[in-house]
Amino acid sequence: SEPLWATGVAVALLGAPVGPSDAVGGALILGGLACNQGLLDRLVPGLADELAEHTASPGGMSRRRDEAPPGPGVDGARERD
Repeated sequence: SEPLWATGVAVALLGAPVGPSDAVGGALILGGLACNQGLLDRLVPGLADELAEHTASPGGMSRRRDEAPPGPGVDGARERD
């Protein structure tokens, strides 16, 4: 949300113009914040449940909670002798 505060201060104190691309960028930031807070969960039923079933694995790839963690060498790293 820092870019929104910076834009607001620039408009208020410096009279900086705000164009359409600034408005779209601000809307994307607000949408991301709303999504992160779960405010959009009602718009897509079942999406929150589906996302909750996945967790991040140590390799950075997501996997389901009921799946076994990847074994050695699965993430593409070479085993050292």
